[in-house]
Amino acid sequence: MNKNWFITRALIAGGKVDDAVNPVDPAVILTAEIFGLAGAVQLRVEDVTKPADLFANPQTRAFFKELHENWPWGGYFLRVHLINSKSPQEHIIDMGMFVALLLCRVDKLTYIESDSGVMLRFDGNQFKHHLDHLRQRAAELASLSGIADKQIRQRDELIVQAVASFFTAGQSLNQPPKPRP
Repeated sequence: MNKNWFITRALIAGGKVDDAVNPVDPAVILTAEIFGLAGAVQLRVEDVTKPADLFANPQTRAFFKELHENWPWGGYFLRVHLINSKSPQEHIIDMGMFVALLLCRVDKLTYIESDSGVMLRFDGNQFKHHLDHLRQRAAELASLSGIADKQIRQRDELIVQAVASFFTAGQSLNQPPKPRP
């Protein structure tokens, strides 16, 4: 089962986190539906074309930080994929959204985009802490919805590998040009 989850600018501007979360809130959807939505939700945000549109915009960043506080289930519901330079655009967008949600939780973040590439600096320990929390909450919900332990471990490994692959792919694509001899 796949589900599209679209968050509008109006929800963000109004700070309506509860309204945004409602379509994928474990408290309001049936357990069978929760089971079917494991790793199947495609999150998109109106007018977002790159991860920085989420984590670099103060209003959007605050919204998604609060969203995570109220809905820490991104690791369970959201689609994640291993990324490389040949990955389909849709997979890259899925992972960009996933990573951007994590970066919204990091306190000190530097993002610079230029003609020669992108630079992103953040506290790796804080990022890891938030990623670990996301994985833990995903495993809890998976267990409650009846997913087998082996599948929970596989999903957890996929999350870690997909996040690492996203950064690796980003680094390879955003390398400064090499000087010509």
